[in-house]
Amino acid sequence: MKNYSIKSAVLFTALLLFVTGIFAQVDNVDTGLWNDVQLTKPINKHLDVVGGIRFDTKKDTSRFAEQRLYFGVNLKRGNFAVQPTLVVLRNFARVPYFEYRPQVLVSYKIKADKTITITPKVRAEYHFKQGIKNDWRVVPIITIEKKLNKKYSLFNTDEFWVSNNGNDVAQFRKRLFFGVTRSVNKSLAIDFFYLYQRDEQVSPKNHHKLGLTWKVRL
Repeated sequence: MKNYSIKSAVLFTALLLFVTGIFAQVDNVDTGLWNDVQLTKPINKHLDVVGGIRFDTKKDTSRFAEQRLYFGVNLKRGNFAVQPTLVVLRNFARVPYFEYRPQVLVSYKIKADKTITITPKVRAEYHFKQGIKNDWRVVPIITIEKKLNKKYSLFNTDEFWVSNNGNDVAQFRKRLFFGVTRSVNKSLAIDFFYLYQRDEQVSPKNHHKLGLTWKVRL
């Protein structure tokens, strides 16, 4: 990786810490950081093997919220894609626990014009929770991407969570991602983004996170 990419990541991380410190002064607001490494190994034009690791923080970046490993495949046919994966998750709730989530993500790409792509998606997942009642969620998602040039693009992703468990703290959760993607080379792209999350079932209800996603093609 070139030195300017490393410097950009360091500067952005410093900005995340500064901004989360500002947000921490606001009542009914929590702040954190989001870090994700996504690995993709193309097998052929219709099949990718995917995997990765992700963690995010809460309590004004003082505690882990979740740590997760995931792996699966991405099946592509025209503008459709189906991605079944298995997520192994450690949740740092009041009583930390492990969770296993088989999930399926279905998406369809729509080219609005030469530079704008709209991708509606839906994710269905079942939760096997250690010592807690199992449940399922369905998450409608939409992503809009605007390509600026060969190296940069803007994106917005919106999620709305629905659960069959009325006691699920994530029921009716909303997430909005706003960010920029920097394509470093054919093997690496980096997302720099701001995430706003609204929770109706818990307090604080408003969550602000700044994050990095490292997208690596093997």
